[in-house]
Amino acid sequence: MRYLSDVVSWIAFRTTRRYNIIKLRGLEPNYWDKDTMLLQAIMQLIVDFVEVECALMSREEPATRRERLIGLLPWALRVDEWSRNAARGVVYLQEQTTLDDVNTPENYRNPPQARAAREILAVYRWWKEVRPNRLNPFVEDDYGKMFTAKKFMKMSSQNNKEDAKMMKRIIDIREYLWT
Repeated sequence: MRYLSDVVSWIAFRTTRRYNIIKLRGLEPNYWDKDTMLLQAIMQLIVDFVEVECALMSREEPATRRERLIGLLPWALRVDEWSRNAARGVVYLQEQTTLDDVNTPENYRNPPQARAAREILAVYRWWKEVRPNRLNPFVEDDYGKMFTAKKFMKMSSQNNKEDAKMMKRIIDIREYLWT
């Protein structure tokens, strides 16, 4: 029986459950500089962590018939994309942020995990909500003019610093990115 399980795992990890590959959903097929790919890879891992892994850890009951059916499939046949649920992942992280609450029973308190959950949630929300809406120095301003070189460089520098700050926040709590 163990041999059969090993064979199923070997096949699954090469077909449906390819955890050694990061799909950069935010980039169109094209050539990309490595700094862009690095940012996208780190943030895609955070998005996948929240929307797949945390969503699966959520104690909420599956809301739809489709979610219940996916839960019935053997693990080797499940594709993580089918389990992706941003709302459930956020709810799970919000629960984790209260683990250092004074009202939490002492044997359930885990302050480092709560702090990490707050960081993950903050970076995830920044990536999904704030960053897509920030000014882009490559586009025209409200008056239909391109930014001046000085303003372009300043805005570009600010954006790069903000991106680096968010990547560093993830690096600092990377040991908590497991479920």
